[in-house]
Amino acid sequence: INSIFYRNDLDPTWYNLTFANSWVNYGSPYSNASCSVSTDGVVTLRGLIKSGTATNGTTVANLPASCPKPAKRSIFLAASIKSAGGAANQVAARIDVLPSGAVMFYHDGNASNRWVSLEGIIYFRY
Repeated sequence: INSIFYRNDLDPTWYNLTFANSWVNYGSPYSNASCSVSTDGVVTLRGLIKSGTATNGTTVANLPASCPKPAKRSIFLAASIKSAGGAANQVAARIDVLPSGAVMFYHDGNASNRWVSLEGIIYFRY
Protein backbone atom coordinates (compact mmCIF):
# COMPACT_ATOMS: atom_id res chain seq x y z
CA ILE A 1 0.00 0.00 0.00
CA ASN A 2 2.85 2.40 0.73
CA SER A 3 3.94 2.32 -2.89
CA ILE A 4 0.59 3.76 -3.98
CA PHE A 5 0.21 6.27 -1.15
CA TYR A 6 -0.23 9.92 -2.09
CA ARG A 7 -0.03 12.58 0.58
CA ASN A 8 -3.07 14.77 0.92
CA ASP A 9 -0.92 17.79 1.78
CA LEU A 10 1.58 19.01 -0.78
CA ASP A 11 3.76 21.14 1.50
CA PRO A 12 4.19 19.27 4.79
CA THR A 13 6.07 20.58 7.80
CA TRP A 14 9.22 18.53 8.45
CA TYR A 15 10.55 18.04 11.98
CA ASN A 16 14.20 17.15 12.59
CA LEU A 17 15.02 13.85 14.26
CA THR A 18 17.19 13.97 17.38
CA PHE A 19 20.38 12.01 16.71
CA ALA A 20 21.91 9.43 19.05
CA ASN A 21 25.20 7.50 19.14
CA SER A 22 27.20 9.93 16.97
CA TRP A 23 24.92 9.73 13.90
CA VAL A 24 24.65 12.93 11.84
CA ASN A 25 23.07 14.16 8.63
CA TYR A 26 25.00 13.19 5.51
CA GLY A 27 24.68 16.75 4.22
CA SER A 28 24.00 18.47 0.94
CA PRO A 29 22.51 17.67 -1.51
CA TYR A 30 20.58 15.09 0.57
CA SER A 31 17.63 15.70 2.91
CA ASN A 32 18.25 15.99 6.63
CA ALA A 33 16.82 13.23 8.84
CA SER A 34 13.31 14.41 9.53
CA CYS A 35 9.69 13.33 9.77
CA SER A 36 6.30 14.74 8.89
CA VAL A 37 2.73 13.74 9.56
CA SER A 38 0.03 14.29 6.97
CA THR A 39 -3.43 15.52 7.88
CA ASP A 40 -4.74 11.99 7.37
CA GLY A 41 -2.25 10.52 9.87
CA VAL A 42 0.51 9.12 7.69
CA VAL A 43 4.01 9.58 9.12
CA THR A 44 6.90 9.87 6.64
CA LEU A 45 10.62 9.78 7.39
CA ARG A 46 13.34 11.03 5.07
CA GLY A 47 17.04 11.80 5.03
CA LEU A 48 20.49 10.31 4.64
CA ILE A 49 22.59 9.76 7.77
CA LYS A 50 26.17 8.70 8.47
CA SER A 51 29.08 8.26 10.87
CA GLY A 52 27.46 6.81 13.98
CA THR A 53 27.84 3.57 15.87
CA ALA A 54 26.89 0.75 13.48
CA THR A 55 26.40 -2.06 16.00
CA ASN A 56 23.17 -4.02 15.54
CA GLY A 57 20.34 -2.53 17.58
CA THR A 58 21.92 0.90 17.84
CA THR A 59 19.52 3.81 18.22
CA VAL A 60 20.42 6.26 15.46
CA ALA A 61 17.79 8.88 16.27
CA ASN A 62 14.57 9.60 18.10
CA LEU A 63 11.32 10.97 16.71
CA PRO A 64 10.38 14.44 17.94
CA ALA A 65 7.15 14.97 19.89
CA SER A 66 5.65 16.49 16.70
CA CYS A 67 5.62 13.10 14.95
CA PRO A 68 3.34 10.32 16.23
CA LYS A 69 5.05 7.10 17.22
CA PRO A 70 3.78 3.72 15.97
CA ALA A 71 1.65 1.71 18.40
CA LYS A 72 3.77 -1.38 17.66
CA ARG A 73 7.38 -1.90 16.63
CA SER A 74 7.60 -1.34 12.87
CA ILE A 75 10.32 -2.80 10.62
CA PHE A 76 11.50 -1.23 7.34
CA LEU A 77 14.02 -2.10 4.65
CA ALA A 78 16.68 0.57 4.17
CA ALA A 79 19.57 1.13 1.78
CA SER A 80 23.12 1.30 3.12
CA ILE A 81 26.63 0.63 1.82
CA LYS A 82 29.54 -1.63 2.72
CA SER A 83 32.47 -0.04 4.51
CA ALA A 84 34.59 -0.08 1.35
CA GLY A 85 33.77 0.47 -2.29
CA GLY A 86 31.46 2.54 -4.40
CA ALA A 87 27.84 2.39 -5.51
CA ALA A 88 28.17 -1.26 -6.53
CA ASN A 89 28.57 -2.12 -2.83
CA GLN A 90 25.12 -0.98 -1.73
CA VAL A 91 23.44 -3.40 0.68
CA ALA A 92 20.17 -3.76 2.53
CA ALA A 93 19.84 -2.78 6.15
CA ARG A 94 16.89 -2.66 8.53
CA ILE A 95 15.42 0.32 10.34
CA ASP A 96 13.01 -0.29 13.22
CA VAL A 97 10.77 2.46 14.60
CA LEU A 98 9.68 1.71 18.15
CA PRO A 99 6.63 2.92 20.10
CA SER A 100 9.10 4.89 22.25
CA GLY A 101 10.09 6.89 19.15
CA ALA A 102 13.54 5.30 18.88
CA VAL A 103 14.80 4.74 15.32
CA MET A 104 17.15 1.73 15.35
CA PHE A 105 19.68 0.32 12.85
CA TYR A 106 20.19 -3.40 12.11
CA HIS A 107 22.27 -5.20 9.47
CA ASP A 108 23.75 -8.58 8.62
CA GLY A 109 27.36 -7.47 9.04
CA ASN A 110 27.71 -6.05 5.54
CA ALA A 111 26.25 -2.56 6.06
CA SER A 112 28.27 0.27 7.52
CA ASN A 113 27.94 3.76 8.91
CA ARG A 114 29.18 5.39 5.69
CA TRP A 115 25.53 6.13 4.95
CA VAL A 116 22.04 4.82 5.68
CA SER A 117 18.90 6.07 3.96
CA LEU A 118 15.67 6.77 5.84
CA GLU A 119 13.79 7.50 2.60
CA GLY A 120 10.64 5.48 2.04
CA ILE A 121 9.82 4.86 5.70
CA ILE A 122 6.09 5.45 5.95
CA TYR A 123 3.69 4.26 8.63
CA PHE A 124 0.18 5.04 9.72
CA ARG A 125 -0.49 6.78 13.00
CA TYR A 126 -2.43 4.27 15.12
